[in-house]
Amino acid sequence: MLLIMADDLNNDLGTYGHPLVKSPNLDRLAARGVRFDRAYTQFPLSRLVEFLDLYPTLADLARLSAPAILQGRSLTPLLKDPQATWDHPAVTQVLRGGAAGYMGYSIRTEKWRFTEWDGGKSGTELYDEAGDPGEVRNLAMDPTYGPVVADMRILLRRARGVHPNIVWISNEDMSPRLGAYGDSITRTPVLDRLARESVRYVNAFTTAPVCAPSRAAIITGMYQTTLGAQHMRTTEDTVPELPGPYLAVPPFYVKAFPEYLRAAGYFTSNRSKTDYQFGVPFTIWDDLGPNAHWRNRADRSQPFFSVFNIEVTHESQIFPSSPARKGKKLVTDPAALQVPPYYPDTPAVREELARMYDNIADMDGQVGEILKQLAEDGLADDTIVFYWSDHGDGVPRAKRSLYDSGLRVPLMIRWPKAIGSTLTPGSVRDELVSFIDLAPTVLALAGVAAPTHLQGRVLVGPKAAPPPEFVFAARDRMDIEYDMMRSARDARFLYIRNFEPELPYAGHITYRNQSAIMQEWLRLQAERKLTGPAALWMRTARPAEELYDTNADPHQIRNLSAEPAHRATLERMRGAVTDWMTRARDEGLVNEPEMIQRMWPGGVQPETAQPYIVPRRTTDAPARQASLTIEGPTEVVIYVPTQGASIGYTSEEGPTPKWRLYTGPILVEGPMTLRAKAIRYGYKESAETRVTFTKS
Repeated sequence: MLLIMADDLNNDLGTYGHPLVKSPNLDRLAARGVRFDRAYTQFPLSRLVEFLDLYPTLADLARLSAPAILQGRSLTPLLKDPQATWDHPAVTQVLRGGAAGYMGYSIRTEKWRFTEWDGGKSGTELYDEAGDPGEVRNLAMDPTYGPVVADMRILLRRARGVHPNIVWISNEDMSPRLGAYGDSITRTPVLDRLARESVRYVNAFTTAPVCAPSRAAIITGMYQTTLGAQHMRTTEDTVPELPGPYLAVPPFYVKAFPEYLRAAGYFTSNRSKTDYQFGVPFTIWDDLGPNAHWRNRADRSQPFFSVFNIEVTHESQIFPSSPARKGKKLVTDPAALQVPPYYPDTPAVREELARMYDNIADMDGQVGEILKQLAEDGLADDTIVFYWSDHGDGVPRAKRSLYDSGLRVPLMIRWPKAIGSTLTPGSVRDELVSFIDLAPTVLALAGVAAPTHLQGRVLVGPKAAPPPEFVFAARDRMDIEYDMMRSARDARFLYIRNFEPELPYAGHITYRNQSAIMQEWLRLQAERKLTGPAALWMRTARPAEELYDTNADPHQIRNLSAEPAHRATLERMRGAVTDWMTRARDEGLVNEPEMIQRMWPGGVQPETAQPYIVPRRTTDAPARQASLTIEGPTEVVIYVPTQGASIGYTSEEGPTPKWRLYTGPILVEGPMTLRAKAIRYGYKESAETRVTFTKS
């Protein structure tokens, strides 16, 4: 027979040494069994404390499988050997000051007790249980114990399962032109400071050298070539003979990863660029628009994923016709710049590059405002910050090109130690990073399981995966001009395959022709004044393959593909591209009109089916009813016959309600009206279903 005795008497028994309490029966029981001197009750959402261990212990002793949902551990190792090591901290939740007070969480180890009141805002406590068992001397404010406080804070938050906030700060069209990356011309004090607080990646690459295909990959964690989102853009409609406009229809199982965060309880906001190629499904963001912000969430305790897209560095902002340029004097000295060797070195080229640097300085200031708001809200230590650019510089031969100038970008991750960081601030990593890694990394940091179809890897944290041998990228139709190029990049070499080598490098892209650099380049080409590397990009045809040693040739102007000494490298990287295209099921191998026909049969955009709202227990076939009568609490489900559709629902009235992401049955307990609609990515949004519930 097994007898377990537990109480809430705080060890006030004779067997625990209390001088005034007489408990002979319990003393005899303790003498015959195992007595736990440090037993701590626990709030249900915590873990690793003894009273939660009772259920799994009983199941273990009865030789039954304990439910996986249990958060305790079996104590049988200690029952077998009371001296066995048991290094599991205890977590306790305490409300100070009654119902109107504030919450504290405490964690106890063999050596220390650490407590945070109101998340640390109303005080912290640290006690040395070995030297101060009465917990009289609070060591939390003693600088000597600062490292202990930091470690205990991490331990507490891990034990509580607290989700970190995550902020993405992205800017457009910029290579790593930051002081932290060694650029001596740029003026980026904010980002340089952020780099000192972050891990900085020096070999990060996007999957496309232009925004929409790149952003399709970033938001889904899948290559744009897998999604059918590789052409720039799907909505191109300036030439009537082109097969669009259309929206890409990704495989039915593909979602934008913020949906997974929403399902896990995150508030998601985006200010405000989307450009995903498959539309903007209403189920991705809680808050989308020019004023979207974590500050707009109703529950300030809700974890958030907030995206801020800074557009001042976009190529359009340096065009001579840009309104942003009017009346704005240059600050960067054009004469101080180092002009890349592939450009003609003229005053017009230098002026546009200087304008680009001025815009980068403006962007740096905007980043500073966002970081300042985090600090003002007391969230800097609770928030992981990512900073990145969506592709390389917004100038010709960078943007839209598969060279490093078009694909290599800055990436920094600031992960505060207070929320479990394993990173060293100011550290630099030279491993290869692809931007399809961003989605699985965010999900891992948020503690959200990533779907197996994601094609990237986790960069940091306990689930970090080894870096790849190659990163890959693609260029396809750009605006009105078709093209198809694929590339592989390893730590040293860049390989490019031109599927249409008969095409020129500088194709006819009228939007890009607004660039002063492009106009200067075309003028000099027409006058036959280009020489040396500046003449390379104006050639009327390309080699079928290109190979560059990026260490010896950082600007990629010497093609090694025909050199016998590099034959083995060429074949290795050629094989890597072929293998990647096969594994990724590259849609670029399909003519765009044929691909559209599969996505939008007959060129007509499909419509997502209207949802059904039905009682979960019904045995009848689904039917759309305007009203339902319930006798008591009733679970209802929302069913949509379009495979892969995402569903939103609300009980709010009016034309602009807050749509919640549907993740499972909804409990209806009384009279209410439930509304639902759905969207399959790339399809039209469904018609809305509305059901009014009454009680009998």
